[in-house]
Amino acid sequence: MGLLTLVSFSANAIKITGGEKYDLEVYGILAISSYFSAAQEKASDYTFDNESYIGFRGNKDLNDNINVIFQIESGYVGYEGKQSGLGTFDTFIGLRGDWGTVRAGRMKTPMYEIVDWPYTNPGLGRVFDWGGDVPYHYSHRLSNTLRYDSPDWQPGNFALSVSRGDTRQSGSTILSGRVTVNLPAAIKLHLGAEQTRNRIIDESQTFAFATADTLGYIAGLDVTFPSSTRFYGAFKSGYSRHNQTGLKSSQRSWSLIVEHWYKNWGQNWVMPPILMPCLMG
Repeated sequence: MGLLTLVSFSANAIKITGGEKYDLEVYGILAISSYFSAAQEKASDYTFDNESYIGFRGNKDLNDNINVIFQIESGYVGYEGKQSGLGTFDTFIGLRGDWGTVRAGRMKTPMYEIVDWPYTNPGLGRVFDWGGDVPYHYSHRLSNTLRYDSPDWQPGNFALSVSRGDTRQSGSTILSGRVTVNLPAAIKLHLGAEQTRNRIIDESQTFAFATADTLGYIAGLDVTFPSSTRFYGAFKSGYSRHNQTGLKSSQRSWSLIVEHWYKNWGQNWVMPPILMPCLMG
């Protein structure tokens, strides 16, 4: 698969200060890329990815150590614009202070947050993100999520979340967490794990959905060099166990990326991620 980024621009946030001491920001990203598959025979076979979106976020102080935060964010324009409405991406309300941040609403799980960035950047979603054959972690935002993010301490930070999974299935829940450790020489270590119970995997059953219990984890390094060069490398693995048949499927994958920026121009070199599936009875 080839990838060519045509436009990538992060719009500056516009801050609006209210008369009752609240702040509101309007922000967004304009990003368009084109990709093609090596399996396609015609050079004209290409697709545009329009990942542009807009959001609104704000906050208001309740006292010296409690700040109310809120955000509503649209989805990507995509191919047909069908999933670009407000509330598609991170949309929540919460509290923050010296003790950390608590949010409730629609957002990424902590593990998926680091799968998505930096280890799926740039354009590796079809392989390292949602492109695997064994869905052992969620690859999108989840509604009905309660999440805690710790403060940024010198050694690092952590995040934990619990989500009501598929509301059509009793007992469907997702537990997710990640830890970021700041190592010497501008190196960050990321560790994450996610467990799902009663995830719907097949809706074709006559009387009940087919479900699975899953467990996945990821370990990665983010290294920043002085010469505007950055290296990302991650390994993730997980399994899915079919609750009706007992069949267990597992898959492992890794991703290596080198990124270099010269002034406002950037270039990425990507080692194609490798997927290694395994089926066990």
